[in-house]
Amino acid sequence: MRNAVRVILRALLVVVLVTLAGVTATSQESKPPLPGIPKYEPLSEVTLQGRVQEVKEYHCPISGTLGSHIAVKEEGVGAGVVEVHLAPVTFLKEYGITIKPDDLVTIVGVRVVFNGKPAMLAKTVTVQRDTYAFRNSKGAPLW
Repeated sequence: MRNAVRVILRALLVVVLVTLAGVTATSQESKPPLPGIPKYEPLSEVTLQGRVQEVKEYHCPISGTLGSHIAVKEEGVGAGVVEVHLAPVTFLKEYGITIKPDDLVTIVGVRVVFNGKPAMLAKTVTVQRDTYAFRNSKGAPLW
């Protein structure tokens, strides 16, 4: 009788674990981008240097979360301000990433046009000696 109960409990445990593994795998599958949402293309990476004009937090359609963004005034003649999409606010807070107005930054990422304005999806941001990574080498988010 005891052995039968143990076998049944083990079988139930296996079923629960397999079910949970399936739910986790399904929730982590990559979702197709929504229409109008730019995609990160690693072959289009460029480097931008400039000074942070503003730090913004707002619901971002690109990340689908409360996102952290910086407005960067590019260096050079005729350069404008680019909205740089970093990562969810929770990601920056979790890793203690702080970027402030007037910071001189070097950004590696992909230039896009979003909502009719120049923007950039950041892979890395360097502030002084610190480099913060937001995407892996294939462009997938690290959050």
